[in-house]
Amino acid sequence: MMKKLFQNVSYSVFCMILFVLLLIAMLLGIYIGAVNIRVDWIFEIIINQLFRQDIFAPQWPESAVSIIWQLRFPKVLAAACIGASLSLSGIMMQSLTKNALAEPFVLGISSGAATGAVAALLMGGLPLIGSFSTSAGAFGGALLTSFLVFVLANARGNPSTTRLVLTGMAMAASFGALTNLII
Repeated sequence: MMKKLFQNVSYSVFCMILFVLLLIAMLLGIYIGAVNIRVDWIFEIIINQLFRQDIFAPQWPESAVSIIWQLRFPKVLAAACIGASLSLSGIMMQSLTKNALAEPFVLGISSGAATGAVAALLMGGLPLIGSFSTSAGAFGGALLTSFLVFVLANARGNPSTTRLVLTGMAMAASFGALTNLII
């Protein structure tokens, strides 16, 4: 009982340490740049902008607000969200295949994305999407591959991780061959 409690407490402490390290990394991402901005200004500007009122009296130039709020903070926030999304997708992939070394290549998702991107390039891009047509093609190919892998792996109504991985490898080979054919 005591050992379980100690494990829960140590896990909570570990998570808190990681969260503090994330906040420090985000602060450094906002602080480091071509223009030097004081650390206390960073907190004050972010709080003022979040609450849309002057909680702290502005003692910084307007350019500091633009640099922090419009340039650095959105980039750092996007980087943190993307990192969290990548870790979440990795955890989902590992738990789905019950394999600690799972990656998008195992289920053929990467091959489907490559085929979608090559097909979008072959079509010359989609006019409605513009410069994002290759990315949209890759996303569509990955989505189609994921759907096909799950449908084909569960075709007999008895899903298993072995069938899922084998179907994914077959899809990877098929979409890899289709990409080569298109090229």
